Amino acid sequence: LRDGVADGEAREAGDLRERPERDDVRVSAHDIDAVRRVGVVAEIATFAWLGKAVGRGTGLDLLMLGGLAGVVRFLGLSFEPGLAGTILVQALHGLTFAATHLGAIAALTALAPDHGRGRAQGILGSASALAFAGATLASGPLYEILGPHLFAAMAPLSLAGFLLAFVASRRLEAERQGSRDEVQIAGDHPQS
Repeated sequence: LRDGVADGEAREAGDLRERPERDDVRVSAHDIDAVRRVGVVAEIATFAWLGKAVGRGTGLDLLMLGGLAGVVRFLGLSFEPGLAGTILVQALHGLTFAATHLGAIAALTALAPDHGRGRAQGILGSASALAFAGATLASGPLYEILGPHLFAAMAPLSLAGFLLAFVASRRLEAERQGSRDEVQIAGDHPQS
């Protein structure tokens, strides 16, 4: 299986090198493999480093971190930074995928009611699948128009994720502060 996947990747890399409209870009299968490996190592390291965060907070900070990393990563890739630059921004995959995934799981754990966690996880899975399917369907036609600048189209999605997590974090903080204030007021004025 591994050899079959490697052969498929090599053919895919060859197809990329042979595209006439991108004749100025020559990427070897070895280089593509190196970039993929950097992403996998970054992902594993991020899961190991941040995995302990699940259950210790709301996860919204991890979602914000993943969103900001996505903006940097996808804008960086859109400028065709060469092999060394691509490897550097690919290292952000650990945050754009792993931190975002862990943040979503932590948010479900912290914010969904006990009786609604299964439903929340199902909604998250379905929404993620729908978003990935939509992005996959759109990416082919968009690549024909934008070429490698397609990555720049992904940056606003990452920014939107950051902003949604930021707003949710501020709302949650305000709600918690309001609850503390109510408890403080009730404690200052006991009911008779």
